[in-house]
Amino acid sequence: SEIVFWASVRFHKVFGLSLSIFEIDSSFNIGELEKRKQANIQQLEEEGIIHSNKELNLPMIIQKIAIIGAHGTAGFYDFIKHLEHNQHNYQVSYDVFQSSVQGINAPSELINAFKKASQSDYDAIVFIRGGGSKLDLDAYNHLELCRIVATSSIPILSGIGHEIDISIIDIVSHSSFKTPTAVAGFIINRMQYYESALYNNYILIAQTAQARISQNKEMLEGIIQSLSRDPISTCKLKRADLHNLSNQVIRIVNQEIAISHEELGTKSQELFSLSDTLLK
Repeated sequence: SEIVFWASVRFHKVFGLSLSIFEIDSSFNIGELEKRKQANIQQLEEEGIIHSNKELNLPMIIQKIAIIGAHGTAGFYDFIKHLEHNQHNYQVSYDVFQSSVQGINAPSELINAFKKASQSDYDAIVFIRGGGSKLDLDAYNHLELCRIVATSSIPILSGIGHEIDISIIDIVSHSSFKTPTAVAGFIINRMQYYESALYNNYILIAQTAQARISQNKEMLEGIIQSLSRDPISTCKLKRADLHNLSNQVIRIVNQEIAISHEELGTKSQELFSLSDTLLK
């Protein structure tokens, strides 16, 4: 690495040369870090993997997560507190994979922690830390770390704790947030949205079922009324038909009797006339 500083060189007869540093130009360091960061981003783009993790399907209900960070830090505590003490009493199972979050050993420790977490079936893996300067966040720009995160088969959530600067981990993650608390809020809000959608579907199903029951009930009542009304109407109609038919039969019989009576009278007169003639 390279640094720019103001110093003085001294010579001692016993101890030899010594270097006294009075001031370090950190802006030069930050400039070099930014160049390396942009080179790593370009490398991931050329490999075609920079957005691979974003294409994964993140479960609506995130119930089992792996946390990669420094246990006991403020950011870690805020994340766990917000997750465990949510107002909806949602339960989230988590495992912690301890790692340094800054310093020369941070990249290798983060990589090892991530590889261990990737061996289990988690809904998501979460990177968290409580913020820091550009130099502090440089571990999250490490090329190898960002490469294995980008190509992970598990969705990655990042809450590195920065307001302005964006780490490469944020770019390659499925979803990134400014703070660890924001990550926890995202997980809880996602559960609440799912519960609300489920409840709304329940209400819709209940209303639809009730409307269908009411509709079928009215139809059934109409059929019952029709069945109870039609036989009576049919009986009345058939009785009227029977009465009319009976009257017709009586009328026809009476007519036949009258005709027969008239014919009988005629025949009787003819017989009497014939009798008188024969007796004379």
